[in-house]
Amino acid sequence: SLELWQGIFVGVFLVFYAFIGFEDMVNIAQEVKDVKRTLPIAIIASIGITFIIYLVVSMVAIFTMDLETLALSSSPLAEIAKKEGYLSYLILWSIGILAGLNGALVQIIMASRVLYGISQNGKKDSLFSSINARTGTPIYATLLVVLIVLLLALSFDLVPLAKITSSIILVLFIVVNASLIVIKKREGRHKEFNLPIIMPYIGLFSALSILIVHLMMLL
Repeated sequence: SLELWQGIFVGVFLVFYAFIGFEDMVNIAQEVKDVKRTLPIAIIASIGITFIIYLVVSMVAIFTMDLETLALSSSPLAEIAKKEGYLSYLILWSIGILAGLNGALVQIIMASRVLYGISQNGKKDSLFSSINARTGTPIYATLLVVLIVLLLALSFDLVPLAKITSSIILVLFIVVNASLIVIKKREGRHKEFNLPIIMPYIGLFSALSILIVHLMMLL
């Protein structure tokens, strides 16, 4: 039914931002040893591990709670943990806090490195291209990203913020895939890395479809 597909697309759009962590690894490639070997393994392994975790959590939720209660609950895992006792709830709550903090730290690291890379391509003496002598990190770029994260976290609720994040990421994916198509047509085969031309088309179509459906549902 139409409502079923609408629910699926809403879910896909909202959880889209949860998968951008895989792309974050690429943005810190300069800090990886033996990047050509290590990075592909890390990306594939992280996708596999995440898939297994998501699958197990979904199965536990489905088999533990009835579907009607599961659909109405805003925090189904918390409901399951409460049924199992205070200790289970405390453990799950602690895991959630640590996972959230870890996700925020990863995004801060990634965004600061992107800002550092952009500044390196511009003026070499830019404020955001400066590296801390002791830690070897782009300190000013990191501080700016932390400030932006705090402002966004304090200004928006989780769901609107997730929608904004997903929209921005989808637009970026559309631009990146379109740019890759143009580059491949202009420069042809790359001697070190050659991606089949169909891949950026798939990425462009997928991201554009999700974004268009979301915008149509808002009208």
